[in-house]
Amino acid sequence: MMSFDFPVDVVYTWVDGSDPEWRKKKDSYAQPKQSENASGVMSECRFRDNNELLYSLRSIAKYASWVNRVFIVTDNQVPSFINEENVTIIDHKDIFPAPSYLPSFNSCAIELCLPRATEVSEHFLAFNDDFMLGNRVSKSDFFDKSGEPIIWGATEKKSMADCLRIDDQMSDLDCVFAQTRKAFMDKGLGFAPVKFRHTPKPIKKSLVNEMIGQFHEEYEQTLNNKFRARNDFAPPLAYILYCLNRNAGDMVNLGGASKVFSLLKNDLKHIETCADSRRYKKRLAAIKWLKPKTFCINDTEETTEEDTLTTQEFLKSMFPESCKYERAFSA
Repeated sequence: MMSFDFPVDVVYTWVDGSDPEWRKKKDSYAQPKQSENASGVMSECRFRDNNELLYSLRSIAKYASWVNRVFIVTDNQVPSFINEENVTIIDHKDIFPAPSYLPSFNSCAIELCLPRATEVSEHFLAFNDDFMLGNRVSKSDFFDKSGEPIIWGATEKKSMADCLRIDDQMSDLDCVFAQTRKAFMDKGLGFAPVKFRHTPKPIKKSLVNEMIGQFHEEYEQTLNNKFRARNDFAPPLAYILYCLNRNAGDMVNLGGASKVFSLLKNDLKHIETCADSRRYKKRLAAIKWLKPKTFCINDTEETTEEDTLTTQEFLKSMFPESCKYERAFSA
């Protein structure tokens, strides 16, 4: 029986979409994309860097001092402010199984390869750069004493038929989710009626590798897709479904009555919003007032310069102090 004495790392996936060399490489591979898919996979918001990483790292320093090591997975880039004595950069070439898969601009493929990072501990939290901690968290929020992941999700309200439906009118993302659920059905595993939220993911490397062993065809297909595609295998959803299928860890329901109950207990787990919503500023005020353990601010195609400025001002007010992950920090 473990007692939380295992190390837990944090692993970010990050890209600076404004880097001229990176853009040149991306554009050279983007030209053949199919028209029906191009708008979604090529959207600037998928690759835009609004400096969220800086504030996400500050949130970790402030609310999760127990974190063992921090890694940033990227494509031949290094954030300008990073203190490489306290943050380890991992290049895509070090985690993809073969050079033929590179370069990759597909977040699904990149996330599937994260457990191949040999320096990363068995237990880690997978972060996007727009994931933040809004209050103190502990290992027990993400893993149980035996080291099994605690899944943060929500009940899926769609019927099973709708969960598996695939047609040309549905969005790329919904299609990927349906393809992933269908893969579970095809393997005879079934799937739980849940959906993931944009929260830090508690990853156990051995569980991901075990899942890839069972879904090797889907894994290969996804790694061969240079950009997000409608036939991808979605790692965040697949991992949740696999863990629940194996009874590996419990799930915390972030929706419905559970959300109300957590508010009453002053133990709100998560708030997420989009930086283009009519209620955006109200959501930011709620984050500051309610102090959820985690929050996420999604960048979208409709995000304006004013929205971005609002986000930057908000994050700076939340996390004004520099930390050990920054070059300028001095202990």
